[in-house]
Amino acid sequence: MSEPTSESILKDFSLRQDVCDNKPLFDIDVDGNWFYQGSPLPKKFAKLFYSILFYQDKQHYLITPVEKVKVYVVQEPIKIVDYQLLESGQVEITTSLDTQCMLESLNAITVLDDKITCLIQHGLTASFNRPTYYRYIDEVILT
Repeated sequence: MSEPTSESILKDFSLRQDVCDNKPLFDIDVDGNWFYQGSPLPKKFAKLFYSILFYQDKQHYLITPVEKVKVYVVQEPIKIVDYQLLESGQVEITTSLDTQCMLESLNAITVLDDKITCLIQHGLTASFNRPTYYRYIDEVILT
């Protein structure tokens, strides 16, 4: 039997964790901007909270070992502002919070009529911002 990872331990714990309040304390708007009780959240704090943001049971939550807080998300919580196609076939994406994620291939990206999305950490979906959307269409789809 393999050793449990910190991610599997947190996931197991979070499934048992009760939600602190049914009213979301955090909101994320259509552009990926974070708000705490209606006030804009500085990027450095949004980046910190992003590291504990999970998508479970069709809801977004901030999950720590002691609490689980609902987050209201208008569309996708994270915007992709840049990407790099690597020689290995992987795709490195940069988010609006200045974080990087690695996708195994272009197959991890979903192109819809009105947006381009991909799955990233903790079950979260990210969408391309407008300039990145058009760049992807031009460089990947039309060529």
